[in-house]
Amino acid sequence: MILVDIYIPAVDETYDFMLDENTEIEKVILEIFEMISKKMQSGNREELDEFLLYHMDSSKALEKHRTLYASGVRDGSRLMLV
Repeated sequence: MILVDIYIPAVDETYDFMLDENTEIEKVILEIFEMISKKMQSGNREELDEFLLYHMDSSKALEKHRTLYASGVRDGSRLMLV
C-alpha cells in the first residue's frame, strides 16, 4: 500500500489516498470518479473515459492499463486527475 496525494482541479481539492501499488490506473480513476460524483451529486459514467491521471513529479500522463508501481508511482507521489 502507498499513500499518494491526488489533486482534482475540477473541485480544487487535494485528497490523500491509500492505494495498492498493484492496482491498474484505470481502476484508480474509477474510484476517484465515484468519490467526486458522490461529493458533487453528479457524474456521468460516459465521461469516465475522458479522465487522465498525471504524475505531477514527472509531468507525464499515466497509461490506464499499467499499474501504479509500473508507472513509477511511489509512496508520497503527487498525482492529478484531469
